Parts: sequence; structure tokens; C-alpha cells
Amino acid sequence: MLAQYTKYPYVLILPQNKTEDVLEEHLKGLGIEVQRPYKAVGIKGDVDELGSTEVLFESGEIIKAQYVIGADGARSAVSTLSSSFLSISSLMPFHA
Repeated sequence: MLAQYTKYPYVLILPQNKTEDVLEEHLKGLGIEVQRPYKAVGIKGDVDELGSTEVLFESGEIIKAQYVIGADGARSAVSTLSSSFLSISSLMPFHA
């Protein structure tokens, strides 16, 4: 039934924590650090000549990154905050 659509015609059920472990291990091998659990409350894009992004966390800590991924669902704070990147002139507070 699936063979006509894919060369892998089977279902693989893998718990989310195992998927996260595999992905995090691969990212570490690429020199990418995964930071969690952090709650983003502000975001500001294009803060330097490299186009870096600053993220303000609930703890008050600010990091600068080339890439920021919000993987906490459809209402991700990172997704919500980054939707208005072009108009952000300073760290914008986020209210859920």
C-alpha cells in the first residue's frame, strides 16, 4: 500500500524523548548546543553585522545566536515573538 509512495513502506513508532536524544546527539556532533528548558520572553533580530538574534529569557539572561528555534508547539514564544521581527527596535516583552 505505501510502497508506491516511499522506499520505506512501514510505520516507525518512536517515543518523543528518544527522537530528541537522537537529534540532540547529532546536533552536538555538528557543534550546535541545545539549551533547554528556557522560556523566551523577548527577542530582537539583526543585532550585529552578522544578523544575530538576541533572546531574553524569563531568568533575565540574554543570549546572542545565529539561529533560534522554538519547538514548543504552535503557540511557541519564539514563533510569536519573531513574527514581528521587522518592526522590533528593542527587546519586546512577551505576554502569554
